[in-house]
Amino acid sequence: MKEEFNYPSGDIRISRKQLQELASGTQEDVDAVVTQIIDGTHEHRRSNQSEPDHEDMQPWEKSFSKMTTEFRQTMRGFAKTDDKASAKTALRQYITMLEDLYESF
Repeated sequence: MKEEFNYPSGDIRISRKQLQELASGTQEDVDAVVTQIIDGTHEHRRSNQSEPDHEDMQPWEKSFSKMTTEFRQTMRGFAKTDDKASAKTALRQYITMLEDLYESF
């Protein structure tokens, strides 16, 4: 019986390059990545971008980084469905969060 894992969208990231490498790799390579995902040790590597070191970030930077990541994921979903009304609502919420962050300084 095949085991199923339900992760919220965006929790597990695999770049196109990593997928291409896996597609041309061995079954052992695929099994290793699956094991890392299950164990929670898989790290998504971005090409040409450095991941921010959250330990060195100010609290406002962490908050901004999180809200921006969530906003991008939300907007990508709306772009696929072409749901402009929901996208406008999400954009307004993001603007409000940015204004709240601005006021916190």
